[in-house]
Amino acid sequence: MWVQAACVVVTTLLQIQKEDGTSKEYPLGDALEATKNTLIQGSTKLLLDFYVVLDEELGLILKLGDMMIGWIHEGF
Repeated sequence: MWVQAACVVVTTLLQIQKEDGTSKEYPLGDALEATKNTLIQGSTKLLLDFYVVLDEELGLILKLGDMMIGWIHEGF
């Protein structure tokens, strides 16, 4: 038994309208790919920013911890 299959390519266009009233159409696949790439880049930048903040603040937290240990040993 043979089964015939037909491949249908459907292109859906995404219309982007700018604030100035002009609009342009893009294939949905291209728009989704661009959105995915932008999201990945933004997430990576956000994670790097968190890393920098935590890295800088870790030194401060460790110093405060050492100061509190010193205060406890000295009896305040």
